[in-house]
Amino acid sequence: MRPVLYNVLVMGAAKGIVSSQLRTRLVGAAILSIGVCSGLIQVVLVRQLLIVCSGSELTVGIILGVWLFSGALGCFWGGRRAKADAQPTRIAARVAFLAALSLLASLVAIALIRVSPELFLRLPGVLTAQRGEMFGLVQIILVTVFATFPAAFILEAEFGSVITLYIGSRGGARLVARSYAIDAAGHLLGGSAAAYVLTRWLDPYTAVVSVGLISLLCALLLWALLTPSGHSTVPKYLLAVVALLAVPALLTAAALDDYTLAVRWRGHELLANVETLQSNIVVARHGTAGKVFFINGEPSAYTETMPEMQMLTHFTMLQHPQPRRVLLVGGLGRGAVEEVLKYDIERLDYFELDPGLLDVYAQYRGVLPAGRAHISRRDLRAYLRTVKAGSAEASWDVVIMALPPPLTAVLNRYYTRECFAQIAAFSPGVVIGMLLPGTQTYYSADLLRLNTTLLSAPATEPARDPIAHTVLMPGYSLYAVVGPNREYMTEDADEILARLRRRAVNASYWESVIYDLLEPMNTGFVREQLETFPQSPTNADLRPIAYFYSQVYTMRQFHPLGAKIFDAAAVLQWRAVFAVTVVLLLILVCVLAWPRGLRGLAVPAIVAGTGFVGMVLQLGILYAFQIYVGYIYSLIGVLNGAFMVGLAGGGLFAGRLLRGRGTSRSALVYLSIGLACLALIGFAFTSLIALVTALAPPSLTWAISCGFFVISLLIGALVGMQFPLATEAAAQSQSRGPVAAAMYAADLLGASSGAILAGTLLVPLFGVSGAAILCGLTAVALLAVCLLKVRTL
Repeated sequence: MRPVLYNVLVMGAAKGIVSSQLRTRLVGAAILSIGVCSGLIQVVLVRQLLIVCSGSELTVGIILGVWLFSGALGCFWGGRRAKADAQPTRIAARVAFLAALSLLASLVAIALIRVSPELFLRLPGVLTAQRGEMFGLVQIILVTVFATFPAAFILEAEFGSVITLYIGSRGGARLVARSYAIDAAGHLLGGSAAAYVLTRWLDPYTAVVSVGLISLLCALLLWALLTPSGHSTVPKYLLAVVALLAVPALLTAAALDDYTLAVRWRGHELLANVETLQSNIVVARHGTAGKVFFINGEPSAYTETMPEMQMLTHFTMLQHPQPRRVLLVGGLGRGAVEEVLKYDIERLDYFELDPGLLDVYAQYRGVLPAGRAHISRRDLRAYLRTVKAGSAEASWDVVIMALPPPLTAVLNRYYTRECFAQIAAFSPGVVIGMLLPGTQTYYSADLLRLNTTLLSAPATEPARDPIAHTVLMPGYSLYAVVGPNREYMTEDADEILARLRRRAVNASYWESVIYDLLEPMNTGFVREQLETFPQSPTNADLRPIAYFYSQVYTMRQFHPLGAKIFDAAAVLQWRAVFAVTVVLLLILVCVLAWPRGLRGLAVPAIVAGTGFVGMVLQLGILYAFQIYVGYIYSLIGVLNGAFMVGLAGGGLFAGRLLRGRGTSRSALVYLSIGLACLALIGFAFTSLIALVTALAPPSLTWAISCGFFVISLLIGALVGMQFPLATEAAAQSQSRGPVAAAMYAADLLGASSGAILAGTLLVPLFGVSGAAILCGLTAVALLAVCLLKVRTL
């Protein structure tokens, strides 16, 4: 006896009696599969790009911007094609073809990203990048465009086509809202699966092939069911072929992963390739040398003790008369723990940026230190927030920041004024050692600007903070120690060597070079350069300016073109940007509202502006969340999930609002209300964050997290409302399917510009508060356009 599902679906299709309700459900399933596929592929490609691009928020902003921009073009194209050729069978066939093409494009994208360092090695001029060299702005843009543009365009073209099929020629606002909610749910499922499940247990190729095959099977099934009996048997045969080839495809994907990894790490003996929730870790050996640990593509740890760790630890430890309790942040993979334990201390507290690294170190570097060394798997900033005031648990004599320069906003959290204030609150007489970028030749303006910003965070005025005096040891890196004891802290090489011998500590390498590093003329020159350089803005949690300066300094060394672009942006003043923004928004309102202007683009412009505002505010929440709660990757994923749930809920709520009164005027009125709420949130954004952190007890991390989830959910809901409302306002007598595709494309276009501007310029230069104020101004301008359009109806 044949299964009931077969009788209902396949036999019903053969007789041409697939009901309208059943077809809507089948197309809804196709939308969900496209959303899942899109969400997973986006996360996979972002992770792969972060590995080769030495990922920072700059890289993430460019990646998201390119993805959303190409997705906007794809969705617009898909909607236009579906409008021009509205026959359901042909649309379904196009969706199936695009599903197959998106799978191939995604696999090619992963392979291209993996081998891109080898490809750039062979390109001429400004396009080239030597092996081991960080990618510049040109290389980041090129690899991002060529890898993500085709995949994103095809995936969103699928959505643009299938949404027209879902809504149909007579679909109302309810179906528009439901399609948006289904797509948001699919993105949530796919992104969550990629972040927490598939990429941890499967290689990227197998993960993409798994969801790609499911999406392709859904598309082929839809094509088969919408094809009338006797017209064509092609979709049924293709469905069978894809089902039979599923297992060979998965096996081929695993082989492709091994091959591209071998190409990427040519010349190295690859020992391990580990994916944690936060990083990609490769353990490799080159020739007869020891093991090297590459974290997100950068050599970050070794089996031997590195010279800079020996110099940093001893130069810092010897600036305190009797250190008993020490805090070490990072450096375990470069021998810092072993160097600190040479001293007669009571306790060493160690914090690692990525707890997953500890397991890799234990397996490939040796047993983790124990006894006096206490290794924590918590985030340091979150830990400091939860410790009770006056507790001896977080009281240290010496703090050593054995971290790389703040090339990312995550690293920047450990170099801010607020971080050092937290440490000083528990340890009033603490000595803090930092490893800063340096040089033994020329101190450029970029390097001086970066280092003065970093040094100004812990070394404030003595009347305000006990951490006031700074000693320096210049070298290829600049070793800086900041503390309160001017009488004991010294740069005298003879005195430091005498202290080293009195404490019976062996530091043979440092002893051999200490006179060169602490030569008085050398230290005096560097100190004079830093003290006479114009004061830079202090690096703060909600204004991570040091991360921006680090990007400029790094680019200047390898790819000056990108540094010139960011240098030009660095001179921008807040007042000028505010004034120019107001003028541009006034011009926009006049152009969109003027009868002879571009009034027909008013609704798409509102949707694009809403997408921009939503993206910038969501990125602002992510910055603030990392600062106040800590870099807890899984919770950040939940935060993004809250935004996606808000998108879905807002879309459904808007559909219910329009039920029975779906006119352009009512849609615009509801749009105006949503924009007014967004404007209020933009202007009060930092106040909302302060309210959440003030009301929740510091020890209850979950309470603070819930506050951020609520804000993210609210912003997502307000953004999600705009899609069905704008579609209803713009559709009038037109078919809503193509209009919905166009509105979705406008939303992606606005979000694209928000992702690029927020991550690269707005937040680093003007802080989260400045970016939020600009969002509030944008929402007010959009509200004015919306109200003026209501008056014309």
